[in-house]
Amino acid sequence: MKIRMFAYLIIVTLLSGCASSRMSDAEYYVEKEDYAKAIKAYLSQIEPHLKDGRAMVYYDRDVVTGLGEVYWLMQKYETALQILRRVVTKDPFFGKAQYYLGLSYEGLGEDDKAIDAYKNYPKIPASDPYRYVMAGRLDWMIRKFIIRDVQKVLQDESAYSWDSILENTIGVLYFDSQSEDPQWAPLQKGLAEMLATDLAQSGELNIVERMRINYLMEELRLSVSGMMQDEEQLRVGKFVGAKTLIKGSYMILPNMKMTLDAGIFNSQSSTFPRPSSYEGSLGRLFQIEKQLAFEIFEYFGVDLPLEAREEILKIPTKDMEAFMNYCMGLDALDRMNFAESQEFFHKALAIDQNFQLAKDRLIPQKVWDMTHNRNLVRLQHDVSQFVRKIPRGGPERLIQPESGLVGAWNRLMKLSAYQGAGFLPGNETRKGFQEADDKGARLLPTTLGVPPTPIR
Repeated sequence: MKIRMFAYLIIVTLLSGCASSRMSDAEYYVEKEDYAKAIKAYLSQIEPHLKDGRAMVYYDRDVVTGLGEVYWLMQKYETALQILRRVVTKDPFFGKAQYYLGLSYEGLGEDDKAIDAYKNYPKIPASDPYRYVMAGRLDWMIRKFIIRDVQKVLQDESAYSWDSILENTIGVLYFDSQSEDPQWAPLQKGLAEMLATDLAQSGELNIVERMRINYLMEELRLSVSGMMQDEEQLRVGKFVGAKTLIKGSYMILPNMKMTLDAGIFNSQSSTFPRPSSYEGSLGRLFQIEKQLAFEIFEYFGVDLPLEAREEILKIPTKDMEAFMNYCMGLDALDRMNFAESQEFFHKALAIDQNFQLAKDRLIPQKVWDMTHNRNLVRLQHDVSQFVRKIPRGGPERLIQPESGLVGAWNRLMKLSAYQGAGFLPGNETRKGFQEADDKGARLLPTTLGVPPTPIR
């Protein structure tokens, strides 16, 4: 019995070695640009055969994706698409197939479909290097698409008709900060991004990319408050391609109380049918945003499935300091300061390791540089070389944030909230959190991070 088992293991090892060898042969031919032999080497691994009179092959995602890559290199993009679609149908979380699917659409000049393919990057495991490649390429493609589209509209406003804009297209404008303290200004973009992300969960509303709105502001030299002016709403809606705009403002007081006003603005008719106002402690910021999102769904008659509702109700982070760093990272990205944006996203993740939105924004500097490239052939070559040279531990090591103590920002905010509410715990205090809550100081239990580990 032991002898048979030993023989079986030897056979399996030899077969695995043969498969690996043949895979190496195919990759060798790809490197040598001998694509005919590369295709033959790949096909030999999936053993084409006849079954019930039909030509069949065994499925191996690496091999089939390799075939798609070869046909892409031969500039036979339609054939590559047919192959790669089969892979992403069976293995939607396989990064290499999704990446080459996007590249194939780019080769055909179908940028919108390429963007849709790259948008799947958050679903790809963090251990897959193509996740970061897709994220970097998505940023470049969106910027390219937006600049081309907006410039076309700006050159001839009269040629752009409302009839070409879908009824369910929504643009979420940056929220205007009415706070006296400038530290709250970064929330303008973070709130808009979070609301747009939640609204996109339904699948029934077309949400305008945040970068499109940002680029339009730069081209028209509009400030956030300038975009809020009624006389600008018609132009803004037309330029960003949205018949409906969500606009609003917020004010955060020294005692950490906040007010948020928002409304649904019909760009075409210049009407404001649905203004809403919300009040609460800053610690309830995310709950207030969720409430606004559900009111917008109700206004449009969107019936949310249970899965989408549960996804929307998820709080991205319980730490306000982490969210503020995330907001500042978005602003740095808009200014094309990639290195600074990564510092802020790293800080956000160091404060809250479960902050997925910040995690999704992390991209190695090298990947960012190579994916922001107009030349597709150079892009493909650089990415292939990068993937082959990934260090032990995978790409996650390249974006590992520095460990550090939780910042003191939340603790200062808590003290400020207590003082603003006229509450300071004394010797007779037995239920400090409850008494603070009664006084209106509700921020701290929500945003206070985990205390640092004592230094020994």
